[in-house]
This record gives sequence, C-alpha cells and structure tokens, in this order.
Amino acid sequence: MEPAPSIEAMLTDPGQEAEWAKTCDWARARFGREPSVESLLFLIGIDSRGGEFEPRLKKEMKQDLIMDGTYAVLSEIGVYRRTGDASGWERVRTVPVLSELDQERLLQTAIARYLAKTLQADP
Repeated sequence: MEPAPSIEAMLTDPGQEAEWAKTCDWARARFGREPSVESLLFLIGIDSRGGEFEPRLKKEMKQDLIMDGTYAVLSEIGVYRRTGDASGWERVRTVPVLSELDQERLLQTAIARYLAKTLQADP
C-alpha cells in the first residue's frame, strides 16, 4: 500500500471537488436523494460491518454505524487501521487541528476514495 498524501495536500487537491461531485452523483442515482456526509458515513458503517441492515435501529446504533463509517473512510487515507481485537480501530496518523470546513472536506475526500475503491471492486 502506498503512503497516503499529507492531509494538507488532500485539502488543497484541485480534483477533490470533482471527486466529491462524482460521489454525490452516484449516491443521487443510487438512492434518489441528495447525500450528506453523515448519510454516506452511515452506509459505509453498515458496509464495514458486513452489510447487514436492520430497518428499526436505535439512535445509539445509528451513531455507532456512523463512527464505524468514519473510521473506515479515515483508514482509506491512512489515519486509522483495523485491529484484530475488540477495540476495532487504532489511530496511526495524527490529523492537525482543522477548521470545520476543512474537517468536512477531509471527510468528503476520504469518502470519495473509499467509495471509488469499493465501487471499483464491485462487479
């Protein structure tokens, strides 16, 4: 696996907005509604747990799935990695303090990379 680019490089990548737009286009076509970062993290969290979904989840379970999605996408850019134990994830890279806008952009970049890799692997 090649080393992840710096956080700063990801935030200033001129192609980032186009990748996010492509991700949103895919989600709109697939689900028929405008995606949000949170909704995509929720779906990725379900995927990271094996794809089983129960329609009437409690709020805490939904929050757990969003966190799993966050860890999964941040692992795509080298911030976390899965452990083999009950904790599930460990941080392997520090993210600098970012503005709220930059946090959102970083998550958008990570989501776009995660989904591009995942969708490319699907037949």
